[in-house]
Amino acid sequence: MKCHEFLHSRFEESEILNVVHQENGMIMHATFTIKGQAFMCIDSSINQEFTFTPSTSLSVTSLVGRR
Repeated sequence: MKCHEFLHSRFEESEILNVVHQENGMIMHATFTIKGQAFMCIDSSINQEFTFTPSTSLSVTSLVGRR
């Protein structure tokens, strides 16, 4: 089970918005909401020696130009 699927299954007020796949079928990134808050999970196509990315990132959506 992928991260976005796991979280979606654990929260009643959640929705998977978008999933983008790499050419090899692996997920590149996915966007989803939990109780109205948007989240994004990202995977790298570069092989790493570790099994997880030891970091946290913030995603900011700009409303400039939107009405």
